[in-house]
Amino acid sequence: MNIVIVDCFDTWEDRVELLYKAFTGSNHNVKVLMSDYKHIDKIKRNDIKRDYRFFHAVPYKRNMSINRMYSHIRLSRVIFKCVEKNARKIDLIWVFAPPNIFISDVAKVKKNNPNIKVIIDLIDLWPETMPIGKVKKMLSPWGKLRNDNLKYADVIVAECNLYRDVLKEEIEGKVVETLYLARKDLGYKPELNLTKNGLSFCYLGSINNIIDIDSIVRMICYCQKNNDTTVHIIGDGERKNELIKRLKDTGANVIYHGKVYDRTKKQEILDSCHFGLNIMKESVCVGLTMKSIDYFEFGVPIINNIRGDIWDIVDEFECGINISNDTLLNDIQRISSYQNKYRINSRSFFDKELSEEVFDNKALEIIDMVESKPKKNNVKIRSSNYGAIETIKNVAMVILGKVKYPGARLIRLPIVIRGKEYISFGKGLTTGYNCRIEVNGKHKNKALVFGENVNIGDYVSVRCAESISIGNDVLIGSRVLIIDNSHGNYRGTTQDSPDVPPNKRSIYTAPIVIGDNVWIGEGAVIQAGVTIGNGSVVAANSVVTSDVEACTIVGGVPSKVLKKWNQKSGKWEK
Repeated sequence: MNIVIVDCFDTWEDRVELLYKAFTGSNHNVKVLMSDYKHIDKIKRNDIKRDYRFFHAVPYKRNMSINRMYSHIRLSRVIFKCVEKNARKIDLIWVFAPPNIFISDVAKVKKNNPNIKVIIDLIDLWPETMPIGKVKKMLSPWGKLRNDNLKYADVIVAECNLYRDVLKEEIEGKVVETLYLARKDLGYKPELNLTKNGLSFCYLGSINNIIDIDSIVRMICYCQKNNDTTVHIIGDGERKNELIKRLKDTGANVIYHGKVYDRTKKQEILDSCHFGLNIMKESVCVGLTMKSIDYFEFGVPIINNIRGDIWDIVDEFECGINISNDTLLNDIQRISSYQNKYRINSRSFFDKELSEEVFDNKALEIIDMVESKPKKNNVKIRSSNYGAIETIKNVAMVILGKVKYPGARLIRLPIVIRGKEYISFGKGLTTGYNCRIEVNGKHKNKALVFGENVNIGDYVSVRCAESISIGNDVLIGSRVLIIDNSHGNYRGTTQDSPDVPPNKRSIYTAPIVIGDNVWIGEGAVIQAGVTIGNGSVVAANSVVTSDVEACTIVGGVPSKVLKKWNQKSGKWEK
Protein backbone atom coordinates (compact mmCIF):
# COMPACT_ATOMS: atom_id res chain seq x y z
CA MET A 1 0.00 0.00 0.00
CA ASN A 2 0.95 3.63 -0.44
CA ILE A 3 0.65 5.11 3.05
CA VAL A 4 0.82 8.75 4.10
CA ILE A 5 1.43 9.61 7.77
CA VAL A 6 0.39 13.14 8.80
CA ASP A 7 1.66 14.64 12.06
CA CYS A 8 1.82 18.16 13.46
CA PHE A 9 4.14 17.83 16.46
CA ASP A 10 7.71 16.62 16.93
CA THR A 11 6.48 15.58 20.39
CA TRP A 12 5.14 12.39 18.83
CA GLU A 13 7.88 11.84 16.28
CA ASP A 14 9.04 8.68 18.05
CA ARG A 15 5.62 7.17 17.31
CA VAL A 16 5.80 8.34 13.69
CA GLU A 17 9.21 6.69 13.31
CA LEU A 18 7.96 3.43 14.79
CA LEU A 19 5.05 3.39 12.34
CA TYR A 20 7.34 4.25 9.43
CA LYS A 21 9.73 1.45 10.32
CA ALA A 22 6.93 -1.12 10.83
CA PHE A 23 5.20 -0.28 7.54
CA THR A 24 8.30 -0.03 5.34
CA GLY A 25 9.52 -3.27 6.90
CA SER A 26 6.34 -4.90 5.56
CA ASN A 27 6.97 -3.56 2.02
CA HIS A 28 4.56 -0.63 2.18
CA ASN A 29 5.52 2.68 0.55
CA VAL A 30 5.41 5.37 3.22
CA LYS A 31 5.60 9.17 3.13
CA VAL A 32 5.52 11.38 6.22
CA LEU A 33 4.09 14.92 6.12
CA MET A 34 5.01 17.06 9.14
CA SER A 35 5.36 20.59 10.44
CA ASP A 36 8.73 22.33 10.13
CA TYR A 37 8.24 23.88 13.58
CA LYS A 38 9.51 22.21 16.74
CA HIS A 39 6.72 22.50 19.26
CA ILE A 40 8.88 21.72 22.29
CA ASP A 41 11.79 24.06 21.55
CA LYS A 42 9.68 26.63 19.61
CA ILE A 43 12.17 26.81 16.74
CA LYS A 44 12.12 26.05 13.04
CA ARG A 45 13.59 22.69 12.03
CA ASN A 46 15.98 22.43 9.11
CA ASP A 47 16.85 18.74 9.17
CA ILE A 48 16.31 16.38 6.25
CA LYS A 49 14.87 12.89 6.68
CA ARG A 50 14.24 10.27 4.04
CA ASP A 51 10.57 10.10 2.94
CA TYR A 52 9.71 13.06 5.19
CA ARG A 53 8.37 16.34 3.86
CA PHE A 54 8.26 19.30 6.23
CA PHE A 55 5.63 22.00 5.65
CA HIS A 56 5.98 25.57 6.84
CA ALA A 57 4.07 26.38 10.04
CA VAL A 58 3.53 29.85 11.41
CA PRO A 59 5.72 30.15 14.56
CA TYR A 60 4.10 30.62 17.97
CA LYS A 61 5.61 31.10 21.40
CA ARG A 62 2.74 30.40 23.76
CA ASN A 63 0.95 27.06 23.84
CA MET A 64 -2.36 28.66 24.78
CA SER A 65 -2.67 31.35 22.14
CA ILE A 66 -4.68 32.45 19.12
CA ASN A 67 -1.45 32.45 17.13
CA ARG A 68 -0.99 28.74 17.76
CA MET A 69 -4.54 27.94 16.61
CA TYR A 70 -3.98 30.01 13.48
CA SER A 71 -0.71 28.15 12.87
CA HIS A 72 -2.44 24.76 13.02
CA ILE A 73 -5.25 25.83 10.68
CA ARG A 74 -2.80 27.18 8.08
CA LEU A 75 -0.62 24.07 8.34
CA SER A 76 -3.59 21.72 7.95
CA ARG A 77 -4.83 23.52 4.86
CA VAL A 78 -1.41 23.29 3.19
CA ILE A 79 -0.79 19.63 4.08
CA PHE A 80 -4.20 18.35 3.02
CA LYS A 81 -4.17 20.40 -0.16
CA CYS A 82 -1.04 18.40 -1.02
CA VAL A 83 -2.79 15.16 -0.02
CA GLU A 84 -5.82 15.97 -2.18
CA LYS A 85 -3.57 16.76 -5.13
CA ASN A 86 -1.93 13.33 -4.86
CA ALA A 87 -5.03 11.39 -3.81
CA ARG A 88 -4.87 8.95 -6.72
CA LYS A 89 -1.51 7.70 -5.48
CA ILE A 90 -2.64 7.20 -1.87
CA ASP A 91 -4.21 4.05 -0.41
CA LEU A 92 -4.20 4.98 3.28
CA ILE A 93 -3.82 8.10 5.42
CA TRP A 94 -2.72 7.66 9.04
CA VAL A 95 -3.33 11.06 10.64
CA PHE A 96 -2.33 12.12 14.14
CA ALA A 97 -4.67 14.31 16.17
CA PRO A 98 -4.69 16.87 17.71
CA PRO A 99 -4.87 19.38 16.21
CA ASN A 100 -8.55 18.69 15.64
CA ILE A 101 -8.50 20.63 12.37
CA PHE A 102 -6.52 17.68 10.95
CA ILE A 103 -9.54 15.43 11.55
CA SER A 104 -11.87 17.88 9.85
CA ASP A 105 -9.61 18.26 6.80
CA VAL A 106 -8.87 14.55 6.40
CA ALA A 107 -12.66 13.98 6.49
CA LYS A 108 -12.99 16.25 3.45
CA VAL A 109 -10.36 14.19 1.64
CA LYS A 110 -12.25 11.01 2.54
CA LYS A 111 -15.55 12.39 1.24
CA ASN A 112 -13.92 13.34 -2.06
CA ASN A 113 -11.94 10.08 -2.30
CA PRO A 114 -13.97 7.28 -0.62
CA ASN A 115 -11.50 4.57 -1.66
CA ILE A 116 -8.75 6.07 0.49
CA LYS A 117 -8.65 4.39 3.90
CA VAL A 118 -8.35 6.76 6.86
CA ILE A 119 -6.95 5.94 10.29
CA ILE A 120 -7.28 8.68 12.92
CA ASP A 121 -4.72 8.30 15.70
CA LEU A 122 -5.94 10.09 18.86
CA ILE A 123 -2.74 10.90 20.72
CA ASP A 124 -4.40 13.53 22.88
CA LEU A 125 -7.85 14.98 23.49
CA TRP A 126 -8.45 18.70 23.03
CA PRO A 127 -9.91 20.40 24.97
CA GLU A 128 -10.50 17.57 27.48
CA THR A 129 -6.84 17.22 28.55
CA MET A 130 -6.24 20.93 28.99
CA PRO A 131 -5.92 22.29 32.56
CA ILE A 132 -8.12 25.31 31.85
CA GLY A 133 -11.11 24.63 34.09
CA LYS A 134 -14.31 26.47 33.13
CA VAL A 135 -12.73 27.79 29.94
CA LYS A 136 -13.14 24.29 28.46
CA LYS A 137 -16.80 25.05 27.80
CA MET A 138 -15.77 27.95 25.61
CA LEU A 139 -13.64 25.56 23.58
CA SER A 140 -16.41 22.99 23.05
CA PRO A 141 -16.59 23.82 19.30
CA TRP A 142 -12.99 22.63 19.15
CA GLY A 143 -14.04 19.23 20.47
CA LYS A 144 -17.08 19.21 18.18
CA LEU A 145 -14.75 19.65 15.20
CA ARG A 146 -13.24 16.30 16.15
CA ASN A 147 -16.41 14.51 17.22
CA ASP A 148 -18.42 15.38 14.11
CA ASN A 149 -15.74 14.00 11.79
CA LEU A 150 -14.59 10.81 13.52
CA LYS A 151 -17.31 8.97 11.59
CA TYR A 152 -15.23 9.27 8.41
CA ALA A 153 -12.41 7.13 9.84
CA ASP A 154 -12.16 3.49 8.78
CA VAL A 155 -10.36 2.79 12.05
CA ILE A 156 -9.88 5.00 15.11
CA VAL A 157 -6.70 4.39 17.08
CA ALA A 158 -6.59 5.59 20.68
CA GLU A 159 -3.35 6.17 22.55
CA CYS A 160 -4.99 4.77 25.68
CA ASN A 161 -8.21 3.13 26.85
CA LEU A 162 -9.18 6.26 28.79
CA TYR A 163 -9.73 8.19 25.55
CA ARG A 164 -12.07 5.44 24.37
CA ASP A 165 -14.11 5.85 27.55
CA VAL A 166 -14.24 9.63 27.24
CA LEU A 167 -15.41 9.44 23.61
CA LYS A 168 -17.66 6.41 24.10
CA GLU A 169 -20.72 7.97 22.46
CA GLU A 170 -18.78 9.60 19.63
CA ILE A 171 -17.03 6.37 18.57
CA GLU A 172 -20.01 4.09 19.03
CA GLY A 173 -20.26 1.64 16.14
CA LYS A 174 -16.75 2.42 14.88
CA VAL A 175 -13.73 0.12 14.74
CA VAL A 176 -11.50 1.32 17.58
CA GLU A 177 -8.12 -0.06 18.67
CA THR A 178 -5.77 0.96 21.48
CA LEU A 179 -2.12 1.41 20.51
CA TYR A 180 0.01 2.47 23.44
CA LEU A 181 2.94 4.79 23.09
CA ALA A 182 6.09 2.73 22.73
CA ARG A 183 9.82 3.00 22.50
CA LYS A 184 12.63 1.16 20.83
CA ASP A 185 14.15 -1.22 23.37
CA LEU A 186 17.81 -0.25 23.68
CA GLY A 187 18.30 -2.70 26.50
CA TYR A 188 18.53 -1.94 30.18
CA LYS A 189 21.08 -3.27 32.66
CA PRO A 190 20.33 -1.93 36.16
CA GLU A 191 23.17 -0.26 38.06
CA LEU A 192 21.18 0.71 41.13
CA ASN A 193 22.47 3.24 43.60
CA LEU A 194 19.55 3.52 46.03
CA THR A 195 20.16 5.13 49.40
CA LYS A 196 19.28 2.84 52.30
CA ASN A 197 18.65 5.61 54.83
CA GLY A 198 16.11 7.67 52.95
CA LEU A 199 13.89 7.99 49.90
CA SER A 200 14.73 9.38 46.48
CA PHE A 201 12.14 10.52 43.94
CA CYS A 202 12.35 11.74 40.38
CA TYR A 203 10.12 14.16 38.53
CA LEU A 204 10.70 13.85 34.78
CA GLY A 205 9.10 15.92 32.02
CA SER A 206 7.60 19.32 31.37
CA ILE A 207 7.00 21.44 34.46
CA ASN A 208 3.84 23.12 33.30
CA ASN A 209 0.25 23.86 34.28
CA ILE A 210 -0.98 20.26 34.20
CA ILE A 211 1.24 18.96 37.01
CA ASP A 212 -0.16 19.14 40.54
CA ILE A 213 2.59 20.94 42.44
CA ASP A 214 0.43 21.18 45.58
CA SER A 215 0.04 17.39 45.78
CA ILE A 216 3.73 16.78 45.03
CA VAL A 217 4.83 19.18 47.76
CA ARG A 218 2.31 17.78 50.26
CA MET A 219 3.55 14.21 49.66
CA ILE A 220 7.24 15.16 49.90
CA CYS A 221 6.54 17.13 53.08
CA TYR A 222 5.07 14.03 54.76
CA CYS A 223 7.94 11.84 53.52
CA GLN A 224 10.54 14.31 54.80
CA LYS A 225 9.12 14.07 58.32
CA ASN A 226 10.15 10.39 58.55
CA ASN A 227 12.92 10.01 55.95
CA ASP A 228 15.75 11.97 54.45
CA THR A 229 14.18 12.79 51.12
CA THR A 230 15.81 13.70 47.81
CA VAL A 231 13.97 14.87 44.71
CA HIS A 232 15.67 14.77 41.30
CA ILE A 233 14.10 16.98 38.63
CA ILE A 234 14.67 16.29 34.93
CA GLY A 235 13.00 18.73 32.56
CA ASP A 236 12.00 22.35 32.22
CA GLY A 237 8.94 24.55 32.00
CA GLU A 238 7.26 27.73 33.09
CA ARG A 239 6.68 26.46 36.66
CA LYS A 240 10.19 25.10 37.23
CA ASN A 241 11.25 27.75 39.76
CA GLU A 242 8.00 27.40 41.73
CA LEU A 243 8.42 23.62 42.00
CA ILE A 244 12.07 23.82 43.07
CA LYS A 245 11.44 26.52 45.68
CA ARG A 246 8.45 24.85 47.26
CA LEU A 247 10.18 21.46 47.41
CA LYS A 248 13.22 23.05 49.09
CA ASP A 249 10.91 24.69 51.62
CA THR A 250 9.90 21.17 52.82
CA GLY A 251 13.52 20.51 53.78
CA ALA A 252 14.04 17.96 51.03
CA ASN A 253 17.28 17.82 49.06
CA VAL A 254 16.40 19.04 45.55
CA ILE A 255 18.71 18.32 42.61
CA TYR A 256 17.82 20.03 39.34
CA HIS A 257 19.36 18.40 36.26
CA GLY A 258 17.63 20.43 33.53
CA LYS A 259 16.87 18.69 30.26
CA VAL A 260 18.70 15.38 29.98
CA TYR A 261 18.95 13.75 26.54
CA ASP A 262 21.92 11.50 27.19
CA ARG A 263 20.61 8.00 27.93
CA THR A 264 23.53 7.04 30.19
CA LYS A 265 23.10 10.16 32.30
CA LYS A 266 19.34 9.64 32.52
CA GLN A 267 19.82 6.03 33.68
CA GLU A 268 22.33 7.15 36.30
CA ILE A 269 19.74 9.50 37.79
CA LEU A 270 16.80 7.07 37.59
CA ASP A 271 18.85 4.20 39.02
CA SER A 272 19.29 6.29 42.16
CA CYS A 273 15.54 6.88 42.62
CA HIS A 274 13.08 4.70 44.49
CA PHE A 275 10.06 6.15 42.66
CA GLY A 276 9.12 8.31 39.69
CA LEU A 277 6.38 10.92 40.13
CA ASN A 278 3.37 10.88 37.83
CA ILE A 279 1.21 13.42 39.66
CA MET A 280 -1.14 15.73 37.80
CA LYS A 281 -4.21 17.86 38.41
CA GLU A 282 -7.53 16.04 38.74
CA SER A 283 -8.93 17.94 35.77
CA VAL A 284 -6.32 16.48 33.44
CA CYS A 285 -7.51 13.70 31.10
CA VAL A 286 -4.44 11.55 30.44
CA GLY A 287 -4.27 7.79 30.12
CA LEU A 288 -0.58 6.93 29.71
CA THR A 289 1.94 9.78 30.10
CA MET A 290 5.23 10.13 28.23
CA LYS A 291 7.11 10.30 31.53
CA SER A 292 5.60 7.00 32.65
CA ILE A 293 7.15 5.29 29.62
CA ASP A 294 10.58 6.58 30.71
CA TYR A 295 9.94 5.23 34.19
CA PHE A 296 8.84 1.83 32.87
CA GLU A 297 11.81 1.62 30.49
CA PHE A 298 14.28 2.05 33.35
CA GLY A 299 12.25 -0.04 35.78
CA VAL A 300 11.35 2.87 38.06
CA PRO A 301 8.23 2.26 40.21
CA ILE A 302 5.59 4.94 39.76
CA ILE A 303 3.76 7.08 42.28
CA ASN A 304 0.58 8.03 40.43
CA ASN A 305 -2.57 10.00 41.19
CA ILE A 306 -4.38 10.12 37.83
CA ARG A 307 -7.23 7.76 36.96
CA GLY A 308 -7.22 5.86 33.71
CA ASP A 309 -4.83 3.40 32.14
CA ILE A 310 -1.84 4.20 34.34
CA TRP A 311 -3.93 3.71 37.51
CA ASP A 312 -5.10 0.31 36.27
CA ILE A 313 -1.56 -0.67 35.21
CA VAL A 314 -0.07 0.23 38.59
CA ASP A 315 -2.77 -1.81 40.35
CA GLU A 316 -2.68 -4.83 38.05
CA PHE A 317 1.08 -5.14 37.58
CA GLU A 318 2.07 -3.94 41.10
CA CYS A 319 4.64 -1.59 39.60
CA GLY A 320 4.15 1.33 41.95
CA ILE A 321 1.63 3.00 44.25
CA ASN A 322 -1.57 4.88 43.43
CA ILE A 323 -2.20 7.74 45.83
CA SER A 324 -5.03 10.18 46.56
CA ASN A 325 -5.47 13.14 48.88
CA ASP A 326 -8.05 11.21 50.92
CA THR A 327 -5.68 8.33 51.73
CA LEU A 328 -2.35 10.15 51.63
CA LEU A 329 -1.18 9.22 55.15
CA ASN A 330 -1.68 5.51 54.51
CA ASP A 331 -0.11 5.92 51.07
CA ILE A 332 3.00 7.49 52.65
CA GLN A 333 3.45 4.39 54.82
CA ARG A 334 3.37 2.20 51.72
CA ILE A 335 5.85 4.49 49.97
CA SER A 336 8.19 4.31 52.96
CA SER A 337 8.01 0.49 52.80
CA TYR A 338 9.66 0.37 49.37
CA GLN A 339 9.57 -3.09 47.76
CA ASN A 340 12.00 -4.23 45.09
CA LYS A 341 9.22 -6.14 43.30
CA TYR A 342 7.86 -2.79 42.16
CA ARG A 343 11.04 -2.25 40.16
CA ILE A 344 11.01 -5.70 38.61
CA ASN A 345 7.35 -5.38 37.65
CA SER A 346 7.83 -1.92 36.17
CA ARG A 347 10.43 -3.10 33.67
CA SER A 348 8.39 -6.25 33.01
CA PHE A 349 5.41 -4.13 31.94
CA PHE A 350 7.62 -2.25 29.48
CA ASP A 351 8.76 -5.53 27.91
CA LYS A 352 5.20 -6.88 27.64
CA GLU A 353 3.30 -3.79 26.46
CA LEU A 354 5.56 -0.90 25.44
CA SER A 355 8.38 -2.43 23.42
CA GLU A 356 8.91 -1.81 19.72
CA GLU A 357 8.07 -5.42 18.86
CA VAL A 358 4.68 -5.24 20.58
CA PHE A 359 3.97 -1.90 18.87
CA ASP A 360 4.94 -3.21 15.42
CA ASN A 361 2.71 -6.27 15.68
CA LYS A 362 -0.30 -4.21 16.78
CA ALA A 363 0.21 -1.52 14.11
CA LEU A 364 0.45 -4.13 11.34
CA GLU A 365 -2.70 -5.86 12.64
CA ILE A 366 -4.52 -2.53 12.28
CA ILE A 367 -3.25 -2.11 8.72
CA ASP A 368 -4.33 -5.67 7.84
CA MET A 369 -7.75 -4.91 9.31
CA VAL A 370 -8.12 -1.86 7.08
CA GLU A 371 -6.91 -3.68 3.96
CA SER A 372 -9.57 -6.37 4.43
CA LYS A 373 -12.46 -3.86 4.54
CA PRO A 374 -14.42 -3.56 1.26
CA LYS A 375 -13.97 -0.43 -0.80
CA LYS A 376 -16.71 2.15 -0.54
CA ASN A 377 -17.61 2.11 -4.22
CA ASN A 378 -18.54 -1.56 -3.94
CA VAL A 379 -21.28 -0.76 -1.43
CA LYS A 380 -24.73 0.04 -2.77
CA ILE A 381 -26.81 2.29 -0.56
CA ARG A 382 -30.50 1.50 -0.66
CA SER A 383 -32.81 4.46 -0.96
CA SER A 384 -36.16 4.56 0.81
CA ASN A 385 -39.22 3.45 -1.17
CA TYR A 386 -41.71 4.69 1.42
CA GLY A 387 -44.68 6.64 0.09
CA ALA A 388 -46.12 9.72 1.77
CA ILE A 389 -48.66 7.81 3.92
CA GLU A 390 -46.05 5.25 5.04
CA THR A 391 -43.61 8.02 5.91
CA ILE A 392 -46.23 9.81 8.03
CA LYS A 393 -47.06 6.54 9.82
CA ASN A 394 -43.38 5.94 10.54
CA VAL A 395 -42.92 9.43 11.94
CA ALA A 396 -45.95 8.95 14.21
CA MET A 397 -44.64 5.59 15.42
CA VAL A 398 -41.17 7.04 16.06
CA ILE A 399 -42.73 9.65 18.34
CA LEU A 400 -44.96 7.08 20.08
CA GLY A 401 -42.04 4.67 20.45
CA LYS A 402 -39.84 7.25 22.15
CA VAL A 403 -42.60 7.91 24.67
CA LYS A 404 -43.48 4.29 25.47
CA TYR A 405 -40.09 2.65 24.84
CA PRO A 406 -37.31 5.16 25.65
CA GLY A 407 -34.17 4.55 23.64
CA ALA A 408 -35.89 2.62 20.85
CA ARG A 409 -35.72 4.15 17.36
CA LEU A 410 -38.94 2.85 15.73
CA ILE A 411 -41.54 0.44 17.12
CA ARG A 412 -44.01 -0.34 14.33
CA LEU A 413 -47.62 -1.10 15.17
CA PRO A 414 -49.37 -3.41 15.63
CA ILE A 415 -47.08 -5.12 18.14
CA VAL A 416 -47.63 -7.36 21.18
CA ILE A 417 -45.35 -6.64 24.15
CA ARG A 418 -45.82 -8.47 27.44
CA GLY A 419 -43.72 -8.23 30.60
CA LYS A 420 -42.40 -4.81 29.59
CA GLU A 421 -40.90 -4.22 33.04
CA TYR A 422 -38.50 -7.14 32.44
CA ILE A 423 -37.42 -5.96 28.97
CA SER A 424 -34.48 -3.64 28.20
CA PHE A 425 -35.09 -1.85 24.91
CA GLY A 426 -31.67 -0.93 23.54
CA LYS A 427 -30.86 2.39 21.96
CA GLY A 428 -31.79 2.45 18.28
CA LEU A 429 -34.09 -0.63 18.38
CA THR A 430 -36.26 -0.95 15.25
CA THR A 431 -39.07 -3.49 14.79
CA GLY A 432 -41.21 -4.50 11.84
CA TYR A 433 -44.97 -4.97 11.81
CA ASN A 434 -46.88 -7.60 13.83
CA CYS A 435 -44.03 -8.60 16.12
CA ARG A 436 -44.53 -10.40 19.41
CA ILE A 437 -42.07 -9.70 22.24
CA GLU A 438 -42.84 -11.19 25.62
CA VAL A 439 -41.38 -12.21 28.96
CA ASN A 440 -43.28 -14.77 31.01
CA GLY A 441 -43.09 -15.07 34.79
CA LYS A 442 -41.49 -12.76 37.33
CA HIS A 443 -37.80 -11.87 37.41
CA LYS A 444 -35.43 -9.96 39.68
CA ASN A 445 -33.66 -8.27 36.75
CA LYS A 446 -34.22 -7.59 33.07
CA ALA A 447 -34.72 -11.00 31.45
CA LEU A 448 -34.90 -9.91 27.79
CA VAL A 449 -32.14 -7.49 26.79
CA PHE A 450 -31.78 -5.88 23.37
CA GLY A 451 -28.41 -4.32 22.55
CA GLU A 452 -27.98 -1.14 20.57
CA ASN A 453 -29.09 -0.73 16.95
CA VAL A 454 -30.97 -4.04 16.76
CA ASN A 455 -33.14 -4.25 13.62
CA ILE A 456 -36.06 -6.70 13.60
CA GLY A 457 -38.20 -7.63 10.58
CA ASP A 458 -41.96 -8.30 10.37
CA TYR A 459 -43.77 -11.07 12.28
CA VAL A 460 -40.79 -11.81 14.53
CA SER A 461 -41.51 -13.59 17.82
CA VAL A 462 -39.14 -13.29 20.78
CA ARG A 463 -40.45 -15.30 23.73
CA CYS A 464 -38.54 -15.37 27.00
CA ALA A 465 -39.11 -17.41 30.14
CA GLU A 466 -35.57 -17.41 31.58
CA SER A 467 -33.06 -15.17 29.77
CA ILE A 468 -32.47 -13.86 26.24
CA SER A 469 -29.63 -11.47 25.45
CA ILE A 470 -29.33 -9.93 21.97
CA GLY A 471 -26.13 -8.02 21.21
CA ASN A 472 -25.41 -4.79 19.37
CA ASP A 473 -26.03 -4.24 15.64
CA VAL A 474 -27.99 -7.49 15.21
CA LEU A 475 -30.16 -7.90 12.10
CA ILE A 476 -33.14 -10.26 12.42
CA GLY A 477 -35.14 -11.17 9.31
CA SER A 478 -38.92 -11.53 9.13
CA ARG A 479 -40.82 -14.48 10.67
CA VAL A 480 -37.94 -15.45 12.97
CA LEU A 481 -38.70 -17.27 16.22
CA ILE A 482 -36.33 -16.86 19.20
CA ILE A 483 -37.56 -18.86 22.18
CA ASP A 484 -35.77 -19.96 25.34
CA ASN A 485 -38.40 -22.47 26.48
CA SER A 486 -40.36 -25.47 25.30
CA HIS A 487 -43.10 -27.82 26.50
CA GLY A 488 -41.02 -30.69 27.73
CA ASN A 489 -37.39 -31.75 27.60
CA TYR A 490 -36.24 -34.04 24.78
CA ARG A 491 -32.51 -34.22 25.50
CA GLY A 492 -30.31 -35.55 28.30
CA THR A 493 -31.09 -38.20 30.86
CA THR A 494 -34.52 -36.96 32.00
CA GLN A 495 -36.91 -36.59 29.06
CA ASP A 496 -40.64 -36.12 28.75
CA SER A 497 -42.84 -39.00 27.67
CA PRO A 498 -45.06 -38.77 24.58
CA ASP A 499 -47.83 -40.25 26.75
CA VAL A 500 -48.16 -36.87 28.50
CA PRO A 501 -50.13 -34.24 26.55
CA PRO A 502 -47.75 -31.46 25.34
CA ASN A 503 -49.51 -28.71 27.25
CA LYS A 504 -49.14 -30.68 30.51
CA ARG A 505 -45.43 -31.39 30.15
CA SER A 506 -42.96 -29.47 32.30
CA ILE A 507 -41.66 -26.21 30.87
CA TYR A 508 -37.99 -26.57 29.95
CA THR A 509 -35.93 -23.32 29.83
CA ALA A 510 -32.34 -22.42 28.98
CA PRO A 511 -30.81 -18.99 28.26
CA ILE A 512 -30.13 -17.72 24.74
CA VAL A 513 -27.20 -15.41 23.98
CA ILE A 514 -26.85 -13.71 20.58
CA GLY A 515 -23.60 -11.79 20.07
CA ASP A 516 -22.84 -8.54 18.26
CA ASN A 517 -23.11 -8.10 14.47
CA VAL A 518 -25.15 -11.28 14.02
CA TRP A 519 -27.47 -11.69 11.03
CA ILE A 520 -30.40 -14.10 11.43
CA GLY A 521 -32.08 -14.89 8.12
CA GLU A 522 -35.81 -14.99 7.43
CA GLY A 523 -37.81 -17.86 8.95
CA ALA A 524 -35.01 -19.10 11.22
CA VAL A 525 -35.67 -20.62 14.65
CA ILE A 526 -33.30 -20.13 17.60
CA GLN A 527 -34.00 -22.69 20.30
CA ALA A 528 -33.38 -22.70 24.05
CA GLY A 529 -29.81 -22.90 25.35
CA VAL A 530 -28.16 -21.61 22.18
CA THR A 531 -25.27 -19.11 22.08
CA ILE A 532 -24.45 -17.44 18.75
CA GLY A 533 -21.02 -15.84 18.58
CA ASN A 534 -20.18 -12.35 17.30
CA GLY A 535 -20.31 -11.78 13.55
CA SER A 536 -22.10 -15.01 12.69
CA VAL A 537 -24.82 -15.60 10.09
CA VAL A 538 -27.84 -17.91 10.38
CA ALA A 539 -29.21 -18.86 6.97
CA ALA A 540 -32.91 -18.48 6.17
CA ASN A 541 -35.30 -21.19 7.48
CA SER A 542 -32.59 -22.78 9.64
CA VAL A 543 -33.27 -24.33 13.03
CA VAL A 544 -30.41 -23.63 15.45
CA THR A 545 -30.27 -26.21 18.24
CA SER A 546 -26.63 -25.89 19.35
CA ASP A 547 -24.03 -23.17 19.85
CA VAL A 548 -22.60 -21.28 16.88
CA GLU A 549 -18.99 -20.09 17.05
CA ALA A 550 -18.09 -16.49 16.25
CA CYS A 551 -17.70 -15.50 12.58
CA THR A 552 -19.46 -18.63 11.31
CA ILE A 553 -22.25 -19.19 8.77
CA VAL A 554 -24.70 -21.98 9.68
CA GLY A 555 -27.74 -23.35 7.87
CA GLY A 556 -30.10 -26.32 7.66
CA VAL A 557 -32.41 -28.30 9.94
CA PRO A 558 -30.81 -28.76 12.36
CA SER A 559 -28.20 -26.18 11.43
CA LYS A 560 -24.62 -27.10 10.65
CA VAL A 561 -21.50 -25.10 9.80
CA LEU A 562 -21.37 -23.95 6.17
CA LYS A 563 -18.48 -21.46 6.20
CA LYS A 564 -16.12 -19.63 8.54
CA TRP A 565 -14.47 -16.23 8.21
CA ASN A 566 -10.73 -16.32 7.50
CA GLN A 567 -9.24 -13.11 8.87
CA LYS A 568 -6.03 -13.46 6.86
CA SER A 569 -7.65 -14.02 3.46
CA GLY A 570 -10.61 -11.73 4.21
CA LYS A 571 -13.03 -14.36 2.89
CA TRP A 572 -15.70 -16.78 4.10
CA GLU A 573 -14.26 -20.26 3.55
CA LYS A 574 -15.63 -23.78 3.85
